[in-house]
Amino acid sequence: MRHLIFIFFLLIACSSKNNSDNSIRKTGASFRTIDFNAFQIKAPEKWQKIELQGIDSYVGGLTDGKDTLTFDYGQYSNDLTEDADKQLYSNDTINGKFGIVTKPKITGKGILGVYFGNVDGERFNLYTLNSHNEDTIIAIFQTIKFKTSDTTINSKLLKFTSRE
Repeated sequence: MRHLIFIFFLLIACSSKNNSDNSIRKTGASFRTIDFNAFQIKAPEKWQKIELQGIDSYVGGLTDGKDTLTFDYGQYSNDLTEDADKQLYSNDTINGKFGIVTKPKITGKGILGVYFGNVDGERFNLYTLNSHNEDTIIAIFQTIKFKTSDTTINSKLLKFTSRE
C-alpha cells in the first residue's frame, strides 16, 4: 500500500512538472531554450532572440519573422488590461509563479500575452499583437522560468473568461 501511495504522488508531481512539455508537444514543434539571463524560455527552433534598449526596465523579445513577442521586466511593466472588453483572461501558475494569460476574444484581433505581478519584487509581461498562432505562443508562455521558479508547480489547463 505504501508503494502505491508513493507512485500516486510521484505521478502527480511528474504531471505538474511536465505541463509545459505537454503544451509543447501539442504544437508539434521542436523547442529550444533561449536564455535572457533574468529568465529562460523555450520556443520553436526558428524563433530568434531580439535585443532591445529599455529606459527603466529590462526589455527584449523573440520572433519567428511573423509573430514578435516583446517582454518588459521592471517596476512599471504593463498588466495588459487596457482593452479588457476585447480580451479573455485566465489565471495560470507557471513554474511556481502566479500569472495571468490574456488572449483576444476574436483570434488575431488583440493582445496575446502573459503578466506576472510579482517576480522577485518586479513585474513582467510578454505579449504579441494580432497573432494567429495562439497555441504555439501560449505554449511558449508556459515555459517561462525565472531564477526563483519552482518547476514542479504548474497549472493543468487554462480557462479563459471575460473580466467584468
